[in-house]
Amino acid sequence: MVVDVVIIGARPAGLSLSYFLQRRGIGHVVLEQGQIGDSLYIYE
Repeated sequence: MVVDVVIIGARPAGLSLSYFLQRRGIGHVVLEQGQIGDSLYIYE
């Protein structure tokens, strides 16, 4: 798999970036230590 962007961390900023990259059709992958969205519960 070839991607143009690697997003490290699925906190709110990472997920927002992923959303807008998807809308523009830019290939990307999101890397997160836990499950995607888990960090929203502990976001400070």
